[in-house]
Amino acid sequence: MLTPTGHERILSLRTRDRHSGEFVTHPLFFRRAGDRLVIAAANETALYKPEWYLNLKEAPIVEIEMNGDTTFAVATTPVGTERLKIWPLVEELSRDTERFLPRNVTGIVLTPME
Repeated sequence: MLTPTGHERILSLRTRDRHSGEFVTHPLFFRRAGDRLVIAAANETALYKPEWYLNLKEAPIVEIEMNGDTTFAVATTPVGTERLKIWPLVEELSRDTERFLPRNVTGIVLTPME
């Protein structure tokens, strides 16, 4: 089970590149929502979503690493009331992004596979 130590709020997300098929690792900030992890797809000053988000949309089974522990997870983009439930966490993760470029930020839920 992945558990952050202290104030650590960064995980490594490993996705399969949708063009090359190779695995790529991305360090991301996260917040916890029960046993699930929430990340935000924001690309700082760019108008498009980050590559890792496009990769996980194509292949939603991802690998996450935190504090040396690794597990697989299913990545989903919640809609409706599920999106509303995680939205405060997404806003917290993307608070600086809106200063650069106002646009929709997508929240992603990572559900660890047992």
